[in-house]
Amino acid sequence: MNLPKSITVFILNNGEIVSGLVCSVELLTRHKNNFSIGLYRTDDNGSFIITKEKMEFKIKEDAEFFLMDYNNSPENLTGSIEIRIERIEDLQERVNRIKKFFPEKLNDVKFKLNNNKNDTISSTITKILPIANTIVVNI
Repeated sequence: MNLPKSITVFILNNGEIVSGLVCSVELLTRHKNNFSIGLYRTDDNGSFIITKEKMEFKIKEDAEFFLMDYNNSPENLTGSIEIRIERIEDLQERVNRIKKFFPEKLNDVKFKLNNNKNDTISSTITKILPIANTIVVNI
């Protein structure tokens, strides 16, 4: 699959933009595990941008770090992306796991979590959508 140069994701709630939400992003695969692209935070426009370089880097990083768990070929991507908006409690659990297993990434994660609006989420919201240059997630 050819990844787009970038993906702009907009988060809307009843047609209104939602800023300050932290979202996790995964590229879905046909075999083995999905590729975690990371945490993103919506800006004042209710959006965030995922670059092709970031997607390719994360695919390579996951495949090298978890050698037996991934097939790093872009041809194994399904063409779908998962956008997950987690409750604040789930994000804190994620921070605890990162602190334990990837302490070098903790500062970046904590920065994205500062003053987030995920405390307004009562349950995790997961959307699976086709990969495109622009994706609108209605929550």
